[in-house]
Amino acid sequence: MLRSAGIAEIQSTVTAEDRRSGAASSRMLWTYPGAARQRKDEHPRQQQQSDQTAHSACEMQRIAKRLQRYIAGHCCRALDMTELAEREHLSRSHMFKIFKKYNGCTPYHYLMEQRIGLAKRLLRRSEESVAQIGMRIGFNDPSHFNRSFKEATGMTPGAYQSAVQCGAAGESGSPRRRHRHA
Repeated sequence: MLRSAGIAEIQSTVTAEDRRSGAASSRMLWTYPGAARQRKDEHPRQQQQSDQTAHSACEMQRIAKRLQRYIAGHCCRALDMTELAEREHLSRSHMFKIFKKYNGCTPYHYLMEQRIGLAKRLLRRSEESVAQIGMRIGFNDPSHFNRSFKEATGMTPGAYQSAVQCGAAGESGSPRRRHRHA
């Protein structure tokens, strides 16, 4: 009898208009006798979930910063991105997504930026050869160093070093282009 009373209550709340619009099923859910209790219970859960999401966003940002600091501090070593992800207990793809979201570039791109920046400083101040500098900052292959440096700066490490030593570099360390006067 109680069961049929509940069904009758549900059926009485469903109007012909609800049936035509397709809203009948959602309305029936909330008019069931226990629905008010369910609705009250859901609100705190939803609030808790949004708090967890906010907490997760803060935690993800902290992870991204930790990864960034680790890469910057170890850029001269051979870094394996899978091992880097495992340090934070993440999959490699999830680590890439987090890093890119909070740092604006992939971990590999950030690693290359760090290495090229260090290479520029060493090329300006060191008497070492280009190959030695490349090996020192983590490039095991001189041609990889040359390609990466040229892609980042527009010139080879040797040309950069020559330009800097001749005094053609600005304060930022990037070579100036000389303008020809006609």
